[in-house]
Amino acid sequence: MVLPLLLLGIAIALVGIYAYQAATGAATNEVAADMEAIAKLKGGQIELWLRERSDNVHLIASPRFTATLQAWLDGGRRDRSLEERLLQKLQFAAADRYRDVALLSPVDGRPLLAVGAQADGPATRARAVESAKRRAPLVEDITAAAGDNASGATIGLFQPVSLTADGPALGVIHVAMDLGDVLLPSAQIWPFVSRSAEFLLMRPDGDDVLYLNTVRHLDATALRLRHSLALPNFIGARLIREGQGYFEGDDYRGVPCLAYGMPLAGTPWYLIAKIDRAEAYAHLDVVAAVCAAMLGALLLACGWWLVKRRRAEETQRTLNRTVRLMSDCNRALVEADTERTLLDAVCRLVVETGGYRMAWIGLPRQDAARTVHIASRFGYEAGYLETGDISWADTAAGHGPTGTAIREGCTQVNQDFRTNPRLVHWREAALARAYESNVALPLMLGKEVLGALTIYSSVPHAFGADEVALLENLARDLAHGIGSLRLRVAHQRAEEELRLNEERMRALFGGISDALFVHGMQADGKPACFVEVNDVACQRLGYSRAELLTMSPLDIEAPGCAIDAAAIVEKLSTQRSVIFESVHVARDGHRIPVEISLSMFALRGNRMFVSLARDVTERRRFERERVESESQLATLSAHLQSVREEERAIIARELHDELGQVLTALKMDISWLKSQTPAQAVITDKFDGMTSLVDATLGSVRRIAADLRPTMLDDLGLPAATEWLVEEFAKRHPHIDCKLVLDFGGCEVDEARAIAAYRIVQECLTNVARHAEATKLHVALGVRAGRRLVICIQDNGCGLGPLPTGGFGLIGMRQRVHALGGSFVADSMPGEGVVIDVVMPLAGGALA
Repeated sequence: MVLPLLLLGIAIALVGIYAYQAATGAATNEVAADMEAIAKLKGGQIELWLRERSDNVHLIASPRFTATLQAWLDGGRRDRSLEERLLQKLQFAAADRYRDVALLSPVDGRPLLAVGAQADGPATRARAVESAKRRAPLVEDITAAAGDNASGATIGLFQPVSLTADGPALGVIHVAMDLGDVLLPSAQIWPFVSRSAEFLLMRPDGDDVLYLNTVRHLDATALRLRHSLALPNFIGARLIREGQGYFEGDDYRGVPCLAYGMPLAGTPWYLIAKIDRAEAYAHLDVVAAVCAAMLGALLLACGWWLVKRRRAEETQRTLNRTVRLMSDCNRALVEADTERTLLDAVCRLVVETGGYRMAWIGLPRQDAARTVHIASRFGYEAGYLETGDISWADTAAGHGPTGTAIREGCTQVNQDFRTNPRLVHWREAALARAYESNVALPLMLGKEVLGALTIYSSVPHAFGADEVALLENLARDLAHGIGSLRLRVAHQRAEEELRLNEERMRALFGGISDALFVHGMQADGKPACFVEVNDVACQRLGYSRAELLTMSPLDIEAPGCAIDAAAIVEKLSTQRSVIFESVHVARDGHRIPVEISLSMFALRGNRMFVSLARDVTERRRFERERVESESQLATLSAHLQSVREEERAIIARELHDELGQVLTALKMDISWLKSQTPAQAVITDKFDGMTSLVDATLGSVRRIAADLRPTMLDDLGLPAATEWLVEEFAKRHPHIDCKLVLDFGGCEVDEARAIAAYRIVQECLTNVARHAEATKLHVALGVRAGRRLVICIQDNGCGLGPLPTGGFGLIGMRQRVHALGGSFVADSMPGEGVVIDVVMPLAGGALA
């Protein structure tokens, strides 16, 4: 039915075009005749007006005026009365018809007499001389009028004056007439009402056409408006090139017009009568437009009816196919036993039954990129789904129909891959596989999006509203089917997990070496009976499992070991587990010390407690033995330190008393021998060397004795001994800036703590000298409130790095302090030095 309708429309259009062209031709002939008649009428008016003006000028040169002029010229133009009569004649003529009147010389054209503001110039004089020579009147071309007038143009006539027709000219009368007075207003009158028709007067001026009158559609254009003669379709140019006739071309506005042009005889002027083409054909165009509109409306109505009918048929076929697809998919939902089987069946049916190009189902992954897993596909896919990463994130890759459907949970319809700007990323690959449109349907189960079913069609705009609604129903059914299958699988897994958990629980309970108890809580806050115990609990307490399940934690606790259950439950609200100690009583009455780790969990809305009771009898015995061992080691260490100090004191005393006296006697004997021996340089040098060696040995003996047990410590006390020790260190290491601060406030320090403090300072100074590479050293000793001896030693050396645990220096200092009931702290960072802080209680005191 479309082809006959199209042929009918073409036939009607051709007939209409022929009729329009015929009517246009007839209208053109009619307009051409009208324009020709009007142009000739206006030309005749102008020629008649020029003849009348020429006759009027000829009347001025009457025989009487000629005789008076002859007499005035013969008298040398000195007779004022003759001149006045000539001027009166000229004034009479000017007052009647002319703007200006002048009498010009026939020889050179200069003015002899003039009435009005007669223009004088080379062109005027030349025309006057030419008229005198030719003994004939001449028309002066139109020029711009001086002063303010309606037309803005003026025209002149030259009339020679002579006594006889063949005689020489005595003068030339020149009159100037305003075209706007009579001629142009009358010529502009159009014989019928028109909004565009007008009369144009023009002449060639070089390479241009100059308009002599003011045109209708522009202001003040007389002798100002120009158009080039080179314009190919300009009416004025064609008139000058081709001559008189009818023209279809453009006017000064560039508007298509119908015109008739002709030259004016005896003048350089051309006259055009024209009308706009649009106005000339207005009535015909209106009729043609109405007919075309009616024909177009008829054809559109018929076409719309045919298209609507065809679309309705196609839509019905599509809907029927979609209904069959839903029926087959529902059958697949019932028959499918696994999710993969269901998804594969639905994709296959969408393509085979639904007639679509391709279908696939994507499931969202919860990874960092939020990718879409391709769960199933069917149809002509040819690697399309692998051409780009498919995502449901809010990124460029996730703004496709599938990603948007999953992310927003609403259907996404793409009616045309070619024009949809959101699918530029997939356009090339889709069109290469003949995918023209697609729809992405979210698989919604409640408010959860399980995935998306995406269907592709090889036809653009293939998914109408009714078809999308049916497909959405299919997607909902598929989502429910997936949910049912997953629920079935989850139920099977839960049953299997429950069975495995029971087995694991039995194995776990049986494999735990500690006693395990599970119980609840009564409404009054007391522990309820046990609901589960393991074999270890039964063996340890001597009860059977059935007996223990009738008992509660209160029944197995020893008297006097009641636990604050409320406090423990409160701790469990903020902690995962609570560990505390208690004592259980077995069936035979013996007490079992236990360490209980208690945890809480919820079971069906009730609070349940799991406790692991570990028998700590052996651990407590080991702890007692460890404490006793540490105490014995500390006592032994203190005894060894005391013995060592006593031995050092004895050795120092022996070195000072015995060896010192021997060396002094040896020095005196060397001096005596030196005095008794003859003075010889070699012998004298030898005695001096021996004396120096003895002195050095005496110094070493004193230093060793001082290191072993400085007598100053016993004689002057800890402050003086410490001051001497730091001064000696500063002398031996002048590159280290040493600072000592002593603040004892008159307090005496007992011998044991004085020796310990002295040895700690001595050991620290030795470490600084050997290892620290320091430039500054700060030593502070004093007694603080509470009878505490405080020692602080700090350097800016390289530090200890990770604090050593096996160094004997630090171990020895720490052991000395701990033996005296004090605290020892060593703090260091690489490159930031070492800080030693020691606090010891004096005799009779204790650390807080």
